[in-house]
Amino acid sequence: MEVKEIFENVYKLDSRLATLNLVPGERVYGEELVKVNEKEYRMWNPYRSKLAAAILNGLKEMHIKKGSHVLYLGAANGTTCSHVSDIIGNDGILFCVEISER
Repeated sequence: MEVKEIFENVYKLDSRLATLNLVPGERVYGEELVKVNEKEYRMWNPYRSKLAAAILNGLKEMHIKKGSHVLYLGAANGTTCSHVSDIIGNDGILFCVEISER
């Protein structure tokens, strides 16, 4: 399997998008885990994440990097947020906001 880093901590495994798993062995939403050369990747479904879709459709720059501080509005069930967490790593800070029904 070919692994290519396309943005910091964002990879293409063959033609599929993935992030390096921040917590190896743990799934967040039932995603596939793939091990290549002693590293574990979480497959990132572009049909469940607009950011993943943008990356696969040729996003030129991504300012979310290791150590970033990110405010994510519209977190929904956390699919994209979980991958953003993988990208920013332990040195980053991620705040996620979602509306709550009364």
